[in-house]
Amino acid sequence: MAKDTLHAPIFMLFCFLFAEVCFDKRLSVKRLAALIALGILATLTKKTGYYLILLSLLALVIILRKKARIGALFAIAALFLVNSVLMPRLVLPAFNVSPGSSIEALAIPIQQVSRAVVDHPDGASDEEREAIDALIGYDTIAERFNSRTVDGVKGLGADTNVNYYPSGGTIAAFMKAWLTMGIKYPMSYIYATAELETGWFTLNTPPSWFDMLSEHDFPIQPPNGATTISRPEMFRTSSTAIAQTWSVLGRTGGFSIFFQPALYAIVIPIVVAATRLIRHQRQLPMLPLYLSVLMLFLSPVSFWNECVRYALPLIYLAPFALGCCFTSTIPSTKPGGNATQTQIAPKHMARIDNRNDCL
Repeated sequence: MAKDTLHAPIFMLFCFLFAEVCFDKRLSVKRLAALIALGILATLTKKTGYYLILLSLLALVIILRKKARIGALFAIAALFLVNSVLMPRLVLPAFNVSPGSSIEALAIPIQQVSRAVVDHPDGASDEEREAIDALIGYDTIAERFNSRTVDGVKGLGADTNVNYYPSGGTIAAFMKAWLTMGIKYPMSYIYATAELETGWFTLNTPPSWFDMLSEHDFPIQPPNGATTISRPEMFRTSSTAIAQTWSVLGRTGGFSIFFQPALYAIVIPIVVAATRLIRHQRQLPMLPLYLSVLMLFLSPVSFWNECVRYALPLIYLAPFALGCCFTSTIPSTKPGGNATQTQIAPKHMARIDNRNDCL
C-alpha cells in the first residue's frame, strides 16, 4: 500500500498538467520540466506508472504542434533513460537494492494456468508440468489456488513454492506452457479471468480492505536477503483505530456506496466518458484516467484488501474528472491571435469550440 499512496498524488498532478497541455496544445519550458519531473516520480513510485506515463506522452507527440512535439519526445527519452538505464544499472546496484520480482507482470497468466491445472489435474504434459513447476510449484497449486486472487498461488513474496526471481529461460518456458494449456483448455482461462475481475463491477463489496491498516508486519524474500517490513510501534495503535473507524463507516447505510472501489474504478470513468461524448468534449485530456482503468484488469485481485490500492489513483482523480465534464474551456487569445491560456468560456462559445476541436 505504501508505494500506491506515494504514487497516487504524484500521478494525479501529472494528470492535471497533462489535461492542461491537451486543452491548449502548448508546452512551455516550465511545463516540460514539470511533466518530466512528475512523469519520472510517477514511474519510480510504481512500475505500472511507466506504461501509463509513456502512453500519455506518446499521445502528446501526436497532437502537439511541431516544436512542442519535440519537447514531448524529449520527455519520453528522459523517462526511458531514468527507468531503463540509470535506475537498474547504476542507482539500484550502488545501494544494494534488489529489483522487484519479474513474476508480478505474469499475474493473469499465472491465474489462468493455475485454474487449468485445478480443472484438469492430469491435463498437463510432462514438458508443461516441468515449466509450470519451475515458476510456481506445480504439486501444490490446487491447495493454494483462490479464484478471487492470484496471491493464493503467487504468494506475497515469501512463498517457498514460488520462484520470484526466475531466469529468462524459465519465464519463456512458462509462457510456452501458458499458450499450449490455453489452447487445450480455453474455458478454464475465461473462467479464471472472469472470476478474478468481477470485483471491479461489484457495488456491494464489504470494506474488508481497511483491515490492511492493522497488518503491521510484511515478510519479503529479495535476492539480497530476506527481511520483514514492519510498521513502527508508535503508529500501530493509531492505524488500528483508523481501520476500525473507517470499517464502521464503510458498512453504514448512506455512506457505504462511497467505500466501493467499483464506484471509482468503473462507474465514474464511464460517466465521465459518456458525458464528455454527449457534450462534444475532447476525450484526450482524460487519457491517463482511462488508461488507469484498463490497467486495473492486469492487477492480481479485484476483491478484499488489495483491490483498493490499485484503484487509488482513480479515487484521487474522481473530483477532477467529474469537474472537467461540466466545465467548458477554450483558448484565450491576444490581439495578435496567439493562444495564451485556457479560460472558462460561455456555454454557447464552448459548444462551438468543442465541436470543432474534438479528439
